[in-house]
Order: sequence, then structure tokens, then C-alpha cells
Amino acid sequence: MYDGKLAEPNFTTNPEAKMFVTRITEGCKEGVNFGGHYTIIYWGCGTSCQYGVIVDRKTGHIYNEYQSSLGSEFKKDSNLIILNSDYIEEKAQYIPLYQLEKFELKIWKETTFVNVD
Repeated sequence: MYDGKLAEPNFTTNPEAKMFVTRITEGCKEGVNFGGHYTIIYWGCGTSCQYGVIVDRKTGHIYNEYQSSLGSEFKKDSNLIILNSDYIEEKAQYIPLYQLEKFELKIWKETTFVNVD
């Protein structure tokens, strides 16, 4: 776990993220929540849709790599993420999108998520 000073989000690294300055800035106030030195911030983008960013808290770099339809699970001391984790939730009240979405296990590799084989 990174224990240095946390960098603020650097919007010059991702001009697209400027559309969500308030959401990203407020989300970073919660501290590191992923991969030892990252903050994942996400928001709804419609029915069964979440979109977000990953902020490197060492550098402030903002990555557009978070997208899910049915939620996610992640931990601050791991670089693994389960996307569409609610796919396996029996009590979820979602419109049946199971034929369109799938449960995914990915790992963060420096600047992007890659599939775990």
C-alpha cells in the first residue's frame, strides 16, 4: 500500500475527464480504494450502466478504463477487479441482460485492465 502524499487528479492527462471534475475530485477525497495506489471513481450512465475512471494517486494521471453494466467488486490492496459482479447476485432486480453481459475477472496492468485467463 502506498503511504506517500496522494496526488490530486491531473485533468491535463485526460481532457475528456474534465466533464466530470466535481465527481472525480470528490471521489478522490475518499482515498485509495484499488491496487495499492489508485482510486476508482464511477457513476451511472443509464440503465444497467456504470462508467468511470481510475486515478493514479502517485502521479494524478486519470485513465478512462472503468466500464460495467452490472456492478463491480474490488479492493484497495489488490489489482484484480470483478466486473458485472451483480450478474451472480440472485436477488438483483435488473432487467435480464445476462445474454448481453458476462461476469469478467480482470487485472490492472500499469495503464489498462486485461483479462485474467
